[in-house]
Amino acid sequence: MGKQARSRVTYARILDAAATEFARHGYANASLQEIALRTGLTKGALYGHFASKEQLAETLVRRLDVKPPDPQPTADPLNASALGQLRDLTCDFATRIETDIQVNAAVRLAVDAAQKPDARSESLHHIAGRALELADRAEDN
Repeated sequence: MGKQARSRVTYARILDAAATEFARHGYANASLQEIALRTGLTKGALYGHFASKEQLAETLVRRLDVKPPDPQPTADPLNASALGQLRDLTCDFATRIETDIQVNAAVRLAVDAAQKPDARSESLHHIAGRALELADRAEDN
């Protein structure tokens, strides 16, 4: 495996380890030392990929913002309804939170950050807006 491929694998391992740490302990109590131990890297090697705990957290939240859950339209008439789409959106997002540690951690980090004045997660804002739009459409039908 070439150097670039190894670097991508290490980067992904670090994100998974950081996600586990943030999901379990939140931002304030997450430890870079624990993240390094989970990856088998030294803290110095970890800093070679991410300059800080804050940068790690921002990267995870940005990954959620890049691909917010929005189920693909379906040919099933029941699911094509606003209520069906709302159900799909809710179930897809819940499944991603449950099965993808990076999504789980990103949601926790985004919710924690949203407690600060003038802060909001674009992804969570998008999901809430889409859910409200679908609920309004379902109510109108």
